[in-house]
Amino acid sequence: MTGVQTCALPILSYPEMTITLRGEQGGKSRYATMESALVCGSESCKAQVEENKAKVLDIIQTVVSARSYTELTSLESKFRLKHEILNQINSFLKDTAAVDFLFTNFLIQ
Repeated sequence: MTGVQTCALPILSYPEMTITLRGEQGGKSRYATMESALVCGSESCKAQVEENKAKVLDIIQTVVSARSYTELTSLESKFRLKHEILNQINSFLKDTAAVDFLFTNFLIQ
C-alpha cells in the first residue's frame, strides 16, 4: 500500500459570539460577530482547552473587545489578533500547545 498517511490535529470549534468593540471618540457602538476554531497540537492540548473552556472564551472576548472598529478593518490586524489570542491560550497550557486559531466567520459592523 502506498500513499501518505495524515494524522488530523484535534480542532475545537466555538459558537458564534457578538462582542462589543472598543469605542472610538464620538463614534457609534460597533460590534464583531465571529465564529472561531482552535487547532490543538495534541490530544493533551485538546483536553486542557476543554477543561478551561470558560478561560478560552474569556480570552477571545477580552482580546477582541480591546480593539476598535478601525483597528480590525485590515487583514494584517486580523492576523495580529489571531496570534495574540493563540499566544494567550498557549500561556496557560502545560507541556503542549495549540498550533493555530482560526476565524471561521468574522464580521464587524
